[in-house]
Amino acid sequence: MSIGDRMSNTSAFYDGLQDWIAASDVVERALKAGDPMPAFLAPSADGGLVSSAELLRGGPLVISFFRGAWCPFCVDELRALDAALPAFEARASRVVAISPEAAEPVRQLQGELSIPILSDLDYGIGLLFGVIFVVPPFMRAHLEAHGVDLGVLHGSTTWMLPIPATYVVDHQGRVAAAFVDADFTCRTDPGDILAALDALQG
Repeated sequence: MSIGDRMSNTSAFYDGLQDWIAASDVVERALKAGDPMPAFLAPSADGGLVSSAELLRGGPLVISFFRGAWCPFCVDELRALDAALPAFEARASRVVAISPEAAEPVRQLQGELSIPILSDLDYGIGLLFGVIFVVPPFMRAHLEAHGVDLGVLHGSTTWMLPIPATYVVDHQGRVAAAFVDADFTCRTDPGDILAALDALQG
């Protein structure tokens, strides 16, 4: 059984984490519809540099924050977005995924996807979007017990992660829709994102 399989079965842990996040202010801090998207520059999994201005050229942008290749919920979400990529392209929109993980597992995941993955070094982009939280001690102990060392994966001594968050940004750089949730097991359906893009066109 893989690390992801074992972690996906720990429902009691995720219930406790959801309660902890809901009690914090991280969801309230996150960018909302109508907010301007902060400008950013980030390395891609293939070693290039990608700017937010470049991503917005030609149409709307969909941004999905994810924890890392070790997270089964995140991987399933990215695969669903990747499968829907023709529908996004038909709406002249681009899709990118952003993660604080910059190690080999996420590079391997990039090899399975057409959606580009950007590395959020030092959590800078996630902090600008307001979706980053400091990993509490009980979560760190749980991750370490399952062989997940965020210090190694992120190249940082500070353990932080993004909450599940997907943004639809219009071509002028303003957030048109924000899908933010405290529950790590609940992810945005591509159909809801496409509906937000259709609303922009309407």
